[in-house]
Amino acid sequence: MTTVDTTACILCSRNCGLSVELEDNQFKKIKGDKNHPLTHGYICQKAARLEHYQNNGDRLTSPCNGRQMAPSRK
Repeated sequence: MTTVDTTACILCSRNCGLSVELEDNQFKKIKGDKNHPLTHGYICQKAARLEHYQNNGDRLTSPCNGRQMAPSRK
């Protein structure tokens, strides 16, 4: 099932308005929200790469307990 949601990116101070198409809770398409009052459809490179940040193998998916270290890149 495909859904389209509007949201804002929080990766930088621009807070780009986004229109995000999701399929099975995975990003299918990310584009600028033309109705966003500040960005008017513009998205920066960070917002355009949200799928990379969301699905990166090094992404932490649970809190570290202080003794654990973030996964290292190999």
